[in-house]
Amino acid sequence: MKKIITLLLAILTTNLSISQKNNFSELGLEQSIFDVFVNYANETKDTVFNIKRSDVVDKACFHHNRFLGNIPNEPDKFLICHHESKKIGKYDYVGSDTILKHYFDRLSFYDTKKEYIPLSEILFLGTNPNNYIFENPNTTNNIIAKHILKSFLDSKEHKEIIHMFNYDYIGIDVMFHKNFYTVVIMFADDNIIGNNIIK
Repeated sequence: MKKIITLLLAILTTNLSISQKNNFSELGLEQSIFDVFVNYANETKDTVFNIKRSDVVDKACFHHNRFLGNIPNEPDKFLICHHESKKIGKYDYVGSDTILKHYFDRLSFYDTKKEYIPLSEILFLGTNPNNYIFENPNTTNNIIAKHILKSFLDSKEHKEIIHMFNYDYIGIDVMFHKNFYTVVIMFADDNIIGNNIIK
């Protein structure tokens, strides 16, 4: 049985502006990250990485990324956590979305057909000093995706998770907060009981 994993990597910097948060789905950035991610895995794993994107798992990732963006923070820090509640430390959640405490709950909320089993959620907080990547007119989605993956792989624990299993599905969401960007990645497998896959 595959182990359930929760990993968190936070790199703190300064000059956060929640008001400048944007989601990159319209730019196709998440798709670029997915392509770069799979290409890397296939170049470095012993077996072919046949992971697929899932709109349902994407929605669970987007839900939590939006939750993180609706926690008012001090100017010099950004709170990043796996759980959701009306209060995180001394900060009150100011959004209007349904509070879904655990990533299991988030995937279950959107997975109305019970097609998936959640395996892990990874949160990544990266830095973008002086907007040098996002505001460069020569920057492409592929360059941004490679930048995020490189930052991701600088963590030994995050790198190992790619090589640990042959996951069935992945969800990705990226949000930009001026000098920060947050990435939520979730891995899931087929719910073989729910889908009646067992022969």
